Amino acid sequence: NESDNTDNEGEEEASGGESDAEQTERRPHWMRQCACLLSKMRKHRDAKPFNRPVDIEGLGLTDYLEVLQAEKCQPIDFETIEKHLNDGEYRKDRQFV
Repeated sequence: NESDNTDNEGEEEASGGESDAEQTERRPHWMRQCACLLSKMRKHRDAKPFNRPVDIEGLGLTDYLEVLQAEKCQPIDFETIEKHLNDGEYRKDRQFV
């Protein structure tokens, strides 16, 4: 359909006409390794609860963030980690870990 073509054209322009494979290949080796590891972790049979952010309101977890703060933890999930990795927010592999 026409709108699908328009969307794809915009993506090609934004990436300089590179395919996803070409963009991936340009990434540093450590970043490709982290992406591969993350992909495997997301597919693990026990990963489902960790694949997306916790739906605090939907699950009625009113004290969720307070509990995390008390334990000096920050909420994190594989989807968010993947976004940070793809957006270049991790500068070194240690930040990913």
